[in-house]
This record gives sequence, C-alpha cells and structure tokens, in this order.
Amino acid sequence: MLRSTDRSARRGAAMIIVMVLLAMTMVVTYSVLHTSATVTQIQANGGREDRAHLAAAAGISAALRAMHNASVWTGVSTTLTGSLSTLDSYSVTYTAGDSSLTVSSSDYAEYPYRVTLLSTGTAVDSSNPALSSTHQIRVVVQLVREQLSAQPSNWSSLSNYTVYQNKDSRVVKIDFPCRITGNVLFNGDLDLCRDYPDGSSRATFTIDMGNMPGAGQADYRPFGGTVTLNADKQLNDDSAVLSAQMQTAVNTISGAAASLGSSMSSVTTYRLYAGGPVYSIPALASSISNVTLAPDVPTNPLGIFRATSNITVGSNVTIQGMLRSPAKITISGSNVVVSGANLGPLRGSSTPVHLPTLRSNDLTVNAWANCTVTGLVWVDNAFKSAKGASNGSLTITGRVLCEEFLVEGRNEWDLGLSYWNLMLSVFNTQKGQPGGIQYYPAYCVTLPSLSLTPLCTIQPPTSNVTYHGSSLSNPVFAPATGAAGLKWDLVSWADVN
Repeated sequence: MLRSTDRSARRGAAMIIVMVLLAMTMVVTYSVLHTSATVTQIQANGGREDRAHLAAAAGISAALRAMHNASVWTGVSTTLTGSLSTLDSYSVTYTAGDSSLTVSSSDYAEYPYRVTLLSTGTAVDSSNPALSSTHQIRVVVQLVREQLSAQPSNWSSLSNYTVYQNKDSRVVKIDFPCRITGNVLFNGDLDLCRDYPDGSSRATFTIDMGNMPGAGQADYRPFGGTVTLNADKQLNDDSAVLSAQMQTAVNTISGAAASLGSSMSSVTTYRLYAGGPVYSIPALASSISNVTLAPDVPTNPLGIFRATSNITVGSNVTIQGMLRSPAKITISGSNVVVSGANLGPLRGSSTPVHLPTLRSNDLTVNAWANCTVTGLVWVDNAFKSAKGASNGSLTITGRVLCEEFLVEGRNEWDLGLSYWNLMLSVFNTQKGQPGGIQYYPAYCVTLPSLSLTPLCTIQPPTSNVTYHGSSLSNPVFAPATGAAGLKWDLVSWADVN
C-alpha cells in the first residue's frame, strides 16, 4: 500500500510542475504578444505623427503660395483647408499681426504688416478611424512694400512744387508778410500785394523789396524760388511786378494745368494691403481742442481721423497722421501741430512715404492761429491764410495742392491811401539825410506795429519724402507691376507641438 501511495504522490507532484511550467509558458507567450502589439501600436502612432507633421508643413506651403496670388488669397481672418489623402489633411488660419510683438519691441511698427499662419496637420489611423494625430506649425510673414496703389497720373509733377494751384478760373492772392520758398505754379490770375501798399507806395515798396537782397539787406519778398504762371490768365501787370520789380524768377506756361485728381471721397475705412484688416477711421466732433491724435498700431496704424462735415481745430491740438474733412477745416487755435505718419520706404528705396497730412475740400487758417504743419496739404477747393491781426502764424514744411490759393494780409499794414502817401513822403525826405534808411520796406518796419517777419511761411520738405496721393478707396500698397500678388518675407517658423 505504501508503494502505491508513493506513486500517486509522485504523479501529483509532476502534474503540479507541468501546470506551473504551462502557466509560465502562457505568461511568457502573453508578454511577448503584448510587447509585440505595443511595439506595433507605437510604430503606428509614430507614423501618424510624422504624417501629421508633413500635413502641417504642406498646409504652410499651400497657404504661402496662396498669399502670393491675388486671385487666390481670401485674406486675414480666413481658413485654408486641403487634403493630401483620404487620411491626411491640413487647416491653416490667417491672423493679422504678430503676437510676439509688444509696444516695447523695436519693430512694433511692423505689426500691421505681419500675418501669422497657424497650420494644423491631421493624420487618421488607417485601421481605426477613431485614432488620429495632429501637429501644428506657426509661421509669421511680413509684407514686402514694393509699390503704392494708383494715384493721379500726373502726381509726380504736382508734388514737385511747394505750391501747386491748378484752377485757371480761380485767383491767386498774395499779400505780405509771407514767404514761400521753392518752386510754385499758379494757373490762375496772380493778385500780388493789391490790398496794400496803396498809391505810389506800391511801386516804391516792391522795387526796394527786390533790391534789398542784392544789397545785403533782409529778403522780404514773398517768393524764394521760381514762380510759374499761366500767361493766358494774367489779367494785370502783377507778373511784371514779380519779375521786374521784385526780381523774382518767373516762368510762363499756356493752357490748362494738370488736374489734382478726383475730389476727396468720404471714406470711413481703409486697408494697408488687399486682404488685410479693415481699419475704421475714427470720427471727430465738429470742434476739437486740448487733444493729441496719433496712430494706434493695432487699430489705426496710419493715424487717420475724419470729420463728417466742417471741423474747427482749437488750441493745443497735436495730430500725427491725417485729418480729413469732406467740407472745411478751420484752424483757429494756438499750439496746433500737425505732422504726417511715416509709412517707411518702399523696398529698394531709402525715401520714406507719407500720406497727406491735411485733406479737405477747403482749408482756412485764421490770422490769430498758431499752427505748424509738416507734410502735404491737399485741398480740393480753396486754401486760405485769412486776413487779421499780426498775432498768429502759419508754418508749412511740405507741399500745398489746391484750386484756389489765398494768402491774405494783416490789419496793421492796411493803412489806407492817405497814410501810405504820408509815409512815403517822410521816407523820401529822410532817405537823403545822413544815415537815412535807403529802402522803403526797411523804413516801414521801424514804425510801430509794422513787421515784415513772415506770418505765413511755406517751404518744401527739408529731406526727401514721397507723398502718396491715395484716395484710401483702395489699399495703400499694391502688388508690383506684373506680379500675381503681394510678396511676403518670412519672419519666423516654429513647431507648436
């Protein structure tokens, strides 16, 4: 019996060993199978991620190609989608600006010319559509400013003059004290120093005014450059007064002068480039004072402001950009400073581009105003420096385009015929005496309240600048001639994930 029991025990132990070995084999087999499945899954995941990365890169490539073709690109705040296969696709968003720029960035002014592209590539698992991988690439590009939008065909000739008055049916009125340097063109009839001096004083005054510079005396003449006049429209002898008496260089033309282009449109928005953001032009009240108006890079990068009708500019107003009015701008305050926003140069040029600084149908600067303007003043109708007391001043450094040009005199000089005759008599008497003043204008300024310091000064820009005659109805910048679309420089390229 013992022997039988031993055999049974041995058989039981062997069975246990076999079962343990079988279990161990099954564990090893499962582990191998599980590891193999994991490796396969990892390989599949890695393949999807690679495909997603390639899809994102393909999206950036397609998006950049679209931006260089005006007929394809739909602009910022849009999305471009595409498929590389039934499993791989991309989606690219266009966002205006560059979030990496802040107000303290040295190139913050480039923000309006930048576009951020965010491309998301997606790859779907071929065996399990519920599984997918994504990858994102962010790219920032910057507009290449190669060409400005269309402007009047004769713009280059218009903007070469300090003052260009083109309407031959309008008068050009000039009274001293004023000073306009650089070349000017007047297509209308010149009315020169007609309000005063009166009587015989006029000829003596203008002749002496012309002789003084050559004698080392002050130059009080209204013009410091060549004056071009339309010979067909001069109705009096003032062109001869200008050339023979004041000794100012005079050229003549015949026929109509070049047009100033279309009248100002009452636009309320503008764009820097086709497909770019639409910027709203802030509307102003009918009267402004104690305010500074300047560009806001994200919302109004050119600093353009508009009046809906007539607007009066009072004291302590600073404008950096453009003030527009479809009617009349009246400057009546002191400490008024207006300058144009600098758009920077075009590619391949070092000359900055400026838009007009003041753009309106009419512009009047009152005699008591104190105003400094730097830039282009473009007036569809009448430019007027109004008559009044000699307690104000107007200084323009830039250009003036208008249909009618009026620089009116000052009350202190409007003395009447009797006083002018008396003053001329006294001048002639003292002239022959030892130490007598030899020039009539120099004598006049020794009298109380009379000054020939220019109260209206207009001079050309002190450095090279290109004024752009944009109507703002079209984007400011345009594709280069013959190009399919705009050009863009790559600023940055980064994988997001």
